[in-house]
Amino acid sequence: MPILRAKPGAVLNLDEIYGRDELIKTIWDTLDLQSVRLEAEKRIGKSSILQKMAAMPPAGWAVVSLSLLKVHSAEEFADAIYQELVPLYGRWKLGFVKVGEFFKQFKGVEVGGILKLPLGEQAPPGYWKKLLQATVEDLVLSKEKIAFFFDEVTLMLQNIAQRQGEARAMEVLDMLSNLRKDPTTGKTFRMVLTGSIGMPHVLQSLKEKGHTDQGVSGMIPIDVPPLADQHALQLARDLISGENLVAAAPDAAAKQIANTVGNIPFYIHWVVRTLADGPGRSMEQTDIERAVKKLLSSTADPLELRHFRTRIDHYYGENKAAVLAILDRVASNEELSIFPDLLKRAKVKFKIPPDDIDERVRDMLRLLMMDHYLLRNDEGKYSFRYPLLKQWWRIERDL
Repeated sequence: MPILRAKPGAVLNLDEIYGRDELIKTIWDTLDLQSVRLEAEKRIGKSSILQKMAAMPPAGWAVVSLSLLKVHSAEEFADAIYQELVPLYGRWKLGFVKVGEFFKQFKGVEVGGILKLPLGEQAPPGYWKKLLQATVEDLVLSKEKIAFFFDEVTLMLQNIAQRQGEARAMEVLDMLSNLRKDPTTGKTFRMVLTGSIGMPHVLQSLKEKGHTDQGVSGMIPIDVPPLADQHALQLARDLISGENLVAAAPDAAAKQIANTVGNIPFYIHWVVRTLADGPGRSMEQTDIERAVKKLLSSTADPLELRHFRTRIDHYYGENKAAVLAILDRVASNEELSIFPDLLKRAKVKFKIPPDDIDERVRDMLRLLMMDHYLLRNDEGKYSFRYPLLKQWWRIERDL
């Protein structure tokens, strides 16, 4: 294997993606039967997993990867899927039969192998649904199953809701659900929906406005965990070797780095990169502690943790103060936190505590766990999900 260098945030080569083969196999095995919601916090390693899956699909599968970050309407979504499939149809030597019939009724024109509405022509009502339906129906002619990797679905839904309304955002989810369940298109159509944040809140917002969440029902949620101990340790060892770091006990240093950052590869890369830029390329225990503290304290936020604080204002609204009180207590508590204590802390943040305050706080805790802030153990006690996040929260909040 080539020398491994620390490059936090860079696109990795396939042989630089450690410890994800078993999870990838689980995802593909699940896709044989139904679609998947890949649930992962920012910088946990979701993109590397999708990158490796797209590069090495099992026999009989083709992958379409589509970032939805800049999609702001249902029409843009349908067009993006169609355009991503054009190269695949060239590979299969198949024509767009249904899509061709669809555009023919609007006197569509072909530009660079892609059919479009005539210049200046406004999309008719329901255009996006019919285009999406026709595009996916054409896939039945292929000899492969298609796995659509839809990244940043949450942001797309938020963008559509803001521009076209919550009803249209829910229509998009419903349409995808219908295509997955249709006996014709469902044979070849599988999805992996991903998004760093916000899906529970988006679905909750839509439900509060009278919509259901059936758009994601029937999809298997699969969590992306940190690396297993042995893989995190091997990654740290290889990075230490590649950067020629110096320590009296290299294995102990590798273990300290992996343990401190909770086995998350992005953070392991950052700690090793910081040590490599330090004096003498030393990585004794105190050097590692200083490097981690430097990363956590930097106003540049190299570990990209500040979104854990800023998104609370957007997603928790009037409950913001109570949520902050809960997280502050869990962060400052040296022991694991219990519900009565957290209820007491949150309660004082309501000007007039509602009659159902207990249930309100339980709902907050449930969302905080779904949002990757907290974990609850078998005894019902709460802690931060990631040790590094707890350290950062204490620094950020002056606790």
